[in-house]
Amino acid sequence: MKAGGQDDANGGSKEEKIVTGKDLRRVVATNLPLDFGLNQEDLGIYIIMKCREKGDEVTFRSIFLNTEQNSGVVECMDKEMTDMVIKLDGEVLLGHTLRFTKVADETGFIHGGDCDNLLQDSAQLTAQAAAIVSSRIRGLQGKNGGASLNLNGDETDADKISQIFSLFTDTTSFASIKPSRIVKISNVFDRYSTMSAQQFEDLYEDMDEEMSQHGQYKRIKIIRNGEEKIGAEVGSVFVEFETEDEARRAKEGLKGRVYDGREIRVVFVQEYLYANELHFKDD
Repeated sequence: MKAGGQDDANGGSKEEKIVTGKDLRRVVATNLPLDFGLNQEDLGIYIIMKCREKGDEVTFRSIFLNTEQNSGVVECMDKEMTDMVIKLDGEVLLGHTLRFTKVADETGFIHGGDCDNLLQDSAQLTAQAAAIVSSRIRGLQGKNGGASLNLNGDETDADKISQIFSLFTDTTSFASIKPSRIVKISNVFDRYSTMSAQQFEDLYEDMDEEMSQHGQYKRIKIIRNGEEKIGAEVGSVFVEFETEDEARRAKEGLKGRVYDGREIRVVFVQEYLYANELHFKDD
């Protein structure tokens, strides 16, 4: 349904779309630490667990992410659940203060925009990974979890989700840009696979050889199955260097590189995050 046309400053007519009931179930999440490798599973499970801490139970219809803006759109099962998710506004995850906003509360309208290709750059899951993620989240949601969870969007929703993303300016993750002695290397292993002892040894040897070219490091930590947590998926590698300059050289040296057919991702990890939220026991 469209609102009546409004004359703009140049005398033209400007059409606006009234937010629908479906939009009222949608929550926009901004300032997400997506550069740490978070995906739909991580965001969904985080929201479920944090809401439970407040005595609330939430379920989702869909979860969309946009890595360029470090933002996402979560469609809840009903309007009451959006209010539960909004309570998480201001929570801190991996050094990021999360912002949760109802679509209707942000503007009252969804404005069109030139963002047809925006979802093509979104964080998308493979069909196999999406099935695993959907199953895990439904398992947490219990009997009210619904029959399916849309993680990658569809043609009917793509334009609307793109319009929602267009309402928000780009956000930059300062926590992963500010130099640090510690870097996280990801996308070098399938996080949904079981890492064998041989795969662990091969990856460690490769990382040791590569990191040694950039300076002296104190520790290489590879996340094994059973050690994973938000921000530290299976197969991700944390390297602690002696100095920030050595870590910077490693980050620059790995930029654009490919490992096992995957483009390597590298971000700085602030020491307080590594020591607290991403604390690991010594191997």
